[in-house]
Amino acid sequence: LTPKVWWITVGANDVTDMCNLDGIHAGIAQIVDKIQQLRPGAQIVLNAFDASKSDFRLRHLNQRMSCLADSTDNVDAFNPYQNVEDDDFAEDVTSSTSSTKSEDPTASMVDTIRSYL
Repeated sequence: LTPKVWWITVGANDVTDMCNLDGIHAGIAQIVDKIQQLRPGAQIVLNAFDASKSDFRLRHLNQRMSCLADSTDNVDAFNPYQNVEDDDFAEDVTSSTSSTKSEDPTASMVDTIRSYL
């Protein structure tokens, strides 16, 4: 296979098994490195974890993946949950019972995939 875009969605089981976040991040970085070695110029997209339930471990890992993408050529971070995370955080901080409706993560993903085609 020689896809132009590699969509990476790994590590979710490791997070739920309470594995070390440094290890999970290092594993994702190794996957990115290997793909870049085998398929130079391929676009790599790191899919964020759903941290919409105020899971600060997942939010931290999403931030680290975003930093990896920002510092690596041909790598993007995709976080369809960002608005949901922000809404939950705002609700946690203000203790408000009202929340805003966030966009559908699936629709956002479809739009993003189309942008690479």
